[in-house]
Amino acid sequence: MDAAKLKKFAQYARRNLIEQVSNKLDLVLSQESAERRKHPQAVKKLEEQIQAHGEEQVIEKVAYIWFNRFCALRFMDVNRYTRIGVVSPAEGQFQPEILAEAKMGHIDEGMVDELARQRIFALLDGKTPSQDPQAEAYRLLVVAICNYWHGSMPFMFERITDFTELLMPDDLLSGNCRVPGGFPSGCGAAYSAMIDRIRDRKPPLPNFGSCAVNPSKGSGSHMSFDWGIAAYIPLHRECVQWDWSGDSCIRYDTVPESYVRGRRCNINEDRSDPPYCTKTVRWSEVFIEDTLAGPTYYW
Repeated sequence: MDAAKLKKFAQYARRNLIEQVSNKLDLVLSQESAERRKHPQAVKKLEEQIQAHGEEQVIEKVAYIWFNRFCALRFMDVNRYTRIGVVSPAEGQFQPEILAEAKMGHIDEGMVDELARQRIFALLDGKTPSQDPQAEAYRLLVVAICNYWHGSMPFMFERITDFTELLMPDDLLSGNCRVPGGFPSGCGAAYSAMIDRIRDRKPPLPNFGSCAVNPSKGSGSHMSFDWGIAAYIPLHRECVQWDWSGDSCIRYDTVPESYVRGRRCNINEDRSDPPYCTKTVRWSEVFIEDTLAGPTYYW
């Protein structure tokens, strides 16, 4: 098994899914989000998890869970353990086979319960308003299939909790999302290594924290990483001298852009917290022998 290539792919997958889950988290936690109206209890549980474990840990955990599920479903599709492809298209098609079947009115009643089938058909028939009905219907199908396989493979398909479903990546039907549908080109060895892990009843990937390749002691440079969120404060002017008689500022200082780590930018009407912030960003750092290697990367 080529573990080095597997770890290389794990780094790619980690960046891909963490970015998607992070973006979804921002949407879900916004004050006017649809999720707060439709699933208030799930959002409350999500906020409790973040308070108890930290936002970064929740994001990484959810990304890792979804990657394991997608890889397992892909493996089952390729080996025809599933009757129709869940994340794989039929030959000559571009959408997952299970979605194509649902659009023709065919959903396995033994795997998808009646309520979920009604919601899926309502979306696909245009009876339920949605900005992207096919993507929303496909999300419901994937959740139902994962919960179905929980009965026979609980080690791989943990039952999906509400907040895990809320943070399910959105970009599942786009060509830009390459994790659910397969491995990038040149990753055949990584795919084979993943299959070996599944056959050994292990998750498809080792823990994301092990993805920085470290040689044995004394044989090379040891690497580690850190990442998190930050409130972005752009270049701005701040008043440093106030004319109280005229109720106006008479002298300003220009303050360079900065980041407040561990803080999310909250904007409420004409105020922001931390002051002057405009958005929430992500940051990451790589260390070699516990020394920062290069500048901090913000995105």
